[in-house]
Amino acid sequence: MIIYYRGETQMRQMQWGLVPCWAKDRTLGSKLINARWETIAEKASFKESLRQRRCLVPADGYYEWQGLGFEKQPYRFVVPSRDLFCFAGLWDEWIAEDGQVLQSFTIITTEAASAVYKIHKRMPFIIKNGQEDLWLRSGIIKRQEAQTFLSRFKPEDTLKFYRVSKMVNSVKIDVPECIQVLN
Repeated sequence: MIIYYRGETQMRQMQWGLVPCWAKDRTLGSKLINARWETIAEKASFKESLRQRRCLVPADGYYEWQGLGFEKQPYRFVVPSRDLFCFAGLWDEWIAEDGQVLQSFTIITTEAASAVYKIHKRMPFIIKNGQEDLWLRSGIIKRQEAQTFLSRFKPEDTLKFYRVSKMVNSVKIDVPECIQVLN
């Protein structure tokens, strides 16, 4: 993840699945892998992180599956330039009873852009090129200003997609064929 912390931009490795600092245990994170853009300012699990712990999740693409009867076909989504981009995210720090610190994050989702909607109804909120610093470095957002802050952003919506092999469904498979166009 890319975060802005104590006056500097930092790269950190974190666990996917937000565990809020107030959680009783870390298992809550498995339920909080995504946060809806439309409600992040109101939800207890996300509103404090929105105020002061925003992050960027670098990516070069992402996958969604389209249901075709009993079958599902995976598709890979990329920006037209095929450059890296960033998902908007939130992070938090949870401390276990034994003092162990866990930093975790969630990816923010939004309603799908028209091209994506054909495959899936939602998509990750991709920060438009040039708005990364605004997302990270806007400082602490007052509760009453959260909606005004969020209204400054519109997700990247010029995505392209193509069919890929069903082998992307296994985390054990990490080969170039996972991102190749399937005819």
